[in-house]
Amino acid sequence: MTLPTAPMPEHLERARASWRNADALALSADAARSLLVGELAYSLPGADGGAADEGYKVVDGVAVVRVRGALSNCEWSWWDSYEAIAKRAAHAQANGAVRAVMFDFDSPGGTVAGLFDGMRALRAARAAGGKRTVAWVGGAAYSAAYGLASTCDEVVVEELAGVGSIGVIDTMRSYLGEAKKEGIDVRVIASGTEKTDGHPFVAISDEAEARRRERVMAMASAFVREIALSRPALTPEAALALDGGLRFGAAAVAEKLADRVSTRAALLAELAATKTSSNPSNPSGPRGSASAQTPTRKTTMNEQQLAALNALLAAKTGETDPDRQLGALSATFDLAARGQTAEAELRVLKEKIAKDAKDAEAKARVDAFHAAVKVGEDAGKLTPAEAEQWRADFAKGECTIGVLEGNLARRSVIPALAPEHKELRAPAAPATVPGASARVSALVQKGYAALTWDERNELAIAAPELADRLMGEWIASGRPSA
Repeated sequence: MTLPTAPMPEHLERARASWRNADALALSADAARSLLVGELAYSLPGADGGAADEGYKVVDGVAVVRVRGALSNCEWSWWDSYEAIAKRAAHAQANGAVRAVMFDFDSPGGTVAGLFDGMRALRAARAAGGKRTVAWVGGAAYSAAYGLASTCDEVVVEELAGVGSIGVIDTMRSYLGEAKKEGIDVRVIASGTEKTDGHPFVAISDEAEARRRERVMAMASAFVREIALSRPALTPEAALALDGGLRFGAAAVAEKLADRVSTRAALLAELAATKTSSNPSNPSGPRGSASAQTPTRKTTMNEQQLAALNALLAAKTGETDPDRQLGALSATFDLAARGQTAEAELRVLKEKIAKDAKDAEAKARVDAFHAAVKVGEDAGKLTPAEAEQWRADFAKGECTIGVLEGNLARRSVIPALAPEHKELRAPAAPATVPGASARVSALVQKGYAALTWDERNELAIAAPELADRLMGEWIASGRPSA
């Protein structure tokens, strides 16, 4: 392919891209909003079999294929694409000047769309070329980037480099509350309830979240199964058990995410000494081998090997006819696939049970709080207005049942609300107060319930005994409003 004119490398290294319109991402969590993006491996044309024009460079017979920054299904201004990476890998595998291929990773991951096809294309290129292929991680190979790295013969990490973040992350946003605050009336018209899932101006329902979570988990399950095809030591169960976590250096090796720790220079020197395989249809070297010399392996079977294979098939399938053996093997694979499906369904069921239990627990807390408010009302310790305020505060998360019960324990029964009282009557304020000043008389005439807090304090200072009596009568009558 012909690459566009490259911007300045320092500009590429500093560029940022927005992922607001991306669907589900196979991306590290801290890179979900703003990503540092990298560059394709640009270099001037040289005596390297056209490698420079194909987006990689050859160093001592080793094709260095750089994978930098955010990844996507198609090429964008600042993002690398799965298709472009696969093309670079295929060209490097077919290049006669190349003895081995080294992917140089520093990427936070990318979109789920196109990832699996990209992984399969890299495996196909490695199988067709047969050249030893190693993923070198000097910075990071997270999520989708790790998926690409997992297709190589080995994953080699620098001592402080990170791999992992295996999984899928998605986001649901609703700006409905902000729109209402701004006085914007938004009405979404749709042909079905699920059609509005994730719409920014529709409230996020528990059902919509559950549907999105189920989709994310299905993609994550498919992701770990795709990784296990090239890294059988990292089983799908083990990958999911990492909970999307990152591992660095030796810890990555211990968790089967990487095969060994090495420096870039040492790995390049090792690969430069690799012998070219005589059979390009076979990948060279076992996964995890530290040997610099990759032995040449034959792919033709002699009669003894063929007989041994036939005997093994007969023993495993119980059939001697080749067609029946193939049928038995196909049935075995189908059973294994159904087992994986059942496992995924069981996982979804467990998540639903856990969610239902959490919802039931939340409902029990709400019911217990409302019951405690009712007890306070029945005991004559809360007016209807106070009870409504407690319920509103609880709904906003500003109080708990413990706070309510502690408050009720310190309260006395409001006489007018005691069970033996049938109705509330506001106290009759005296029209005049003998010997009181004109100001005190005016406050009394206004009625205690209608006084502001400043006026009540003024009355308490000017006529404390009178203020106490009026406040007592007001409380006894159930704290009526003006």
